[in-house]
Amino acid sequence: MHSQRGSAAFGPPGGNRNNPATTNPAVTTRTRSIGRSTGAARDGVAGGPRSSVGRLRASSSSHTAAVARGGRPLGRGRAPTHPTLFGTRGRSPATMSGAGAGLSTAQDAIQAEMDALADEFYGSVPSRAPEDGTPSLRGASTRTVSADSPYYRADAGNGLTADTLRSTTSWYEGPADPAGRTFDASDSNLLCMDVLVPRAAASGAMGRTPAARTFGAAPPSASSPLCVVGSADHGLKVFDLCTMRELKTLYTKTCGHTEWVTACRFLSDRRVISGGMDSKLCLWNDVTRGGPGRCVDLLGHSGSISQVEVNECRGRFMAMSSSYDRTIRVWELDGIAGGREMGCLSGHKGPVTQFSWLETEVLSGDRQGTVKLWDVETAQCHLTASSKRGQIGSLAHLVHPDVGHLALFGDQGGALTVVDARGPSSAKPLFQDVLHRGGMITFIRAPSPTAVSAPLIVTCGADKRIIVRDARHNFAEVCAITDHDDFVYSMEVIGSLLLSGAGNGRLLVHDVETGELLYELKANAAAVREMFASPSVLVAAGDDGNARVFDFM
Repeated sequence: MHSQRGSAAFGPPGGNRNNPATTNPAVTTRTRSIGRSTGAARDGVAGGPRSSVGRLRASSSSHTAAVARGGRPLGRGRAPTHPTLFGTRGRSPATMSGAGAGLSTAQDAIQAEMDALADEFYGSVPSRAPEDGTPSLRGASTRTVSADSPYYRADAGNGLTADTLRSTTSWYEGPADPAGRTFDASDSNLLCMDVLVPRAAASGAMGRTPAARTFGAAPPSASSPLCVVGSADHGLKVFDLCTMRELKTLYTKTCGHTEWVTACRFLSDRRVISGGMDSKLCLWNDVTRGGPGRCVDLLGHSGSISQVEVNECRGRFMAMSSSYDRTIRVWELDGIAGGREMGCLSGHKGPVTQFSWLETEVLSGDRQGTVKLWDVETAQCHLTASSKRGQIGSLAHLVHPDVGHLALFGDQGGALTVVDARGPSSAKPLFQDVLHRGGMITFIRAPSPTAVSAPLIVTCGADKRIIVRDARHNFAEVCAITDHDDFVYSMEVIGSLLLSGAGNGRLLVHDVETGELLYELKANAAAVREMFASPSVLVAAGDDGNARVFDFM
């Protein structure tokens, strides 16, 4: 699940584990708009709170106004006809009127003060290449991508075609039981979810993650798909997708999170890594083993965790996490200690809300509207770009033989920007335009090249519209989907099908190439925050505290 897909300050924290009043699940109602999957929900469009930097200066109205706009300065006057993303963030005062120049100078001073406060609060952390990185690459000026690297993460494309999905499953007609099966996970909102599928069922499985995580020689208790959900009650639940039976609760008086759980991922050996608003990662033991859940705390971040992703390459388990402390950290999840920090990517001036990890590169975005492209092995930043307006709402990679390797990001003003991920850092955007005038672009998805006939991208915005565009023809519009009547909180692609979940619990399935609505499912009593799709199953979770499972024959 980029989609982010994917989380920081959602609102009042859950409180201290030792205080029953703050750990009671009833403290957080199910219908409250929170979650990690939608940047808009957590960063302003749907009532998201300010960052920690904003809280430092809450007494100043000017600082509060700046933070409310994503941590960036207030408007700098009339925008130039052709905005420039790279280099300076605004025009020189010499090109402005006297009043405009004075306003810009004051705003720059405010921004500089906020950056200094953030440095003081979180500390100035330098970037650090992974400890076992290849020494010959650390000073390299050219980028090298090697599939043998332990930091290499494969593309999402795994050979699933539309014909295969149509001929072997009922995805185009609908699930066997439209009502689905329900697992009551929590009295609080579900904020994150992940699914682990058996190797035999993993072919073509697609979700937010680039590749379905599978297990091989698993015990009988783990021979069926597993699902883990994290919630605002500080805990996680693991259940069997076949029997709908709870296997384990990942929360004890001595182990687990002390705040809301904002991110979780399965490892293929049935361990779980989770992140929370308490600034730490928890690496949980095999969830199919007997006894209570046990975990190792991975410490290093000093702000809420916004996203966690995992990767397995040549037998090594790696994880990457982003945080409101403005850093991205790389972890090794092997060894006697259970896990250790390997490297750190530092350079953002605002909270890092999301990232996209592809091969050995990471595309990251923050609340100040800055996007960076990193080389994981060397910790070098090869590209820095600024949004057209406000914080980053979504980002993605698009890799296709017809267009090369592109980096895409959407901002608070509804603008989509596309840059060449292999081009020089000084290059201008290949494309930039406002696609969603009603507000932030909350999702960007790129269907697998084997599933569609053209390099398509799909964007979703706060205007409730979903737009499909063709990257070969200057991102010309292919179709627009306007069937939602509420804010879209989750979006995924499986084959040539587009799945989108809204705040009213509706989950719509469209043909991504034509925009045709195939069918609708009632997936939640409130907002659909998380989705996972494979050829045989669809799992949706959200604000009513339930995970609903739909089977496809």
